[in-house]
Amino acid sequence: MEDGEDIQPLVCNNGTGMVMAGFSGDDAPRAAFPSIVGRPRHTGVMVGMGQKDAYVGDEAQSKRDFGIIPSTMNFVWLQRNTQFFSLRHHSTRNEKMTQIMFETFNAPAMYVAIQAVLSLYASGCTTGIVLDSGDAVSHTVPIYALMKILTERGYSFTTTAEREIVRDVKEKLAYIALDFEQGTEAAGIYETTYNSIMKCNVDIRKDLYGNIVLSGGTTMFPGIADRMSKEITALAQSSMKIKVVAPPRAGYTGYPPV
Repeated sequence: MEDGEDIQPLVCNNGTGMVMAGFSGDDAPRAAFPSIVGRPRHTGVMVGMGQKDAYVGDEAQSKRDFGIIPSTMNFVWLQRNTQFFSLRHHSTRNEKMTQIMFETFNAPAMYVAIQAVLSLYASGCTTGIVLDSGDAVSHTVPIYALMKILTERGYSFTTTAEREIVRDVKEKLAYIALDFEQGTEAAGIYETTYNSIMKCNVDIRKDLYGNIVLSGGTTMFPGIADRMSKEITALAQSSMKIKVVAPPRAGYTGYPPV
């Protein structure tokens, strides 16, 4: 808001695997590209070859070797490629990110939001539990009246090689079975979602069971909503009404029409 005039915000979700950016109010981002910044190992020596100082997104991916070293300047290059705001929520990164946005890009205003809250808001609700499963990590976040209550975090793959292997396996082989009996060493997303609800105040559990929102690219497997409903129904009390919300563009729910 400036001089009483409504200004449409620009929104950017800087995810581990993808950057999504666009205008607030749109149903989907205007731009989406891999969160990768690549720099040439050697300075170009041939005149007229047009070598860049840095490559971003798909262009960097096509020229990559192994490993991209993250740095503050990489964030600057990503923002120069999008010219939009970030929705990450780590306080130490937020401070540096805010400095970059104001001092480097002269942004007139900025707001840092929590992705799970925005995903819930994009579903049209203010209370519920969000299963946000992205490129590197999964979160179950119970939210009551748009306040984050707690977060349970799954395993995080940290190296570039680990993430590339997992992404390749996920995209080529993974699917959601309706009934799968094989045991696992750790709680699955269904049990983690249930455990998160049970750690909340008993007075709000009914509201959380009634609005389970799936968010993130890893929740786009066929059958995941039916499986989630089946598993949570089996774990919860029989009197509880279970509702699973799976937006058709779940991979973009971290980029909401707010």
